[in-house]
Amino acid sequence: TLSFTDGSPGAIVGHHRVILTDLDPFGNVFVGRGDYRNEDPNTGRREVSKKIRFAEKFSDLTKTPFTQEVSVGMQPVTYDIK
Repeated sequence: TLSFTDGSPGAIVGHHRVILTDLDPFGNVFVGRGDYRNEDPNTGRREVSKKIRFAEKFSDLTKTPFTQEVSVGMQPVTYDIK
């Protein structure tokens, strides 16, 4: 989800390259999600790191295949990552 620095939803009008960052591997550090399949004998549950779910090219500004022109009032855009 995109947001301006002031917290308003959306993106600045104009042409953009789109990069993606998979937050899931960070677990509860950023988004409060994790994989608690393993238990630590001393503390109970523990975070299990996960692998990034998509290719590195999607998070590299020089390699991303995604570009988008943003206009006023446009609808949300969805990207199909395979």
